[in-house]
Amino acid sequence: MTDLRTLQRLDTQFFRAPSAHSTQPWLLEYAPDRVALAFDQARELPAGDPTRRDLFLSLGALVEAVAIAAAAAGIDLDFEPAVDVAGRCVGAFVPADARYETPFTPDDLAERQTSRLEYAPGRLTDDELAPARGVLGGGSGGDLHEVAARDVLDLYVASDRHLYNSPPVVNELHSWLRLTRRDPR
Repeated sequence: MTDLRTLQRLDTQFFRAPSAHSTQPWLLEYAPDRVALAFDQARELPAGDPTRRDLFLSLGALVEAVAIAAAAAGIDLDFEPAVDVAGRCVGAFVPADARYETPFTPDDLAERQTSRLEYAPGRLTDDELAPARGVLGGGSGGDLHEVAARDVLDLYVASDRHLYNSPPVVNELHSWLRLTRRDPR
């Protein structure tokens, strides 16, 4: 049986899992036979995510990322959910009888990113859209539709006003968003 503490050497891979406002709410406690997953209360967004939906989506993304990294490292791993919201426990990774089957690799985790590039006005070129079209045309069943900004302006304004109409939500966003590369966090 693999000592699951060896998973800790892979954390730079799976900590790239997406999380709401990049809060990275997960806490992992490594032991030889299990890795407990919990969440950090200080990284919750009670105003913007009162039902904890985004929190649990973030934790689920981490579970998937750990499974991908473990599979690539040859570690047979399973996740046993055991949610206790009051205790902030989510479950544990435990040894499994078989390898997690996934088409994804650590390279896919490494390519996950949030853009910090400056906004470039105007339409995207066909070369810029080609990778998205390739993914969507690769059997995922999706299509890429280009829509003029003016056609969604009313929806954008309504959603923006809805989101930013709550001072507690705005305060949370200000505490988590890193709007420049100079931000120390």
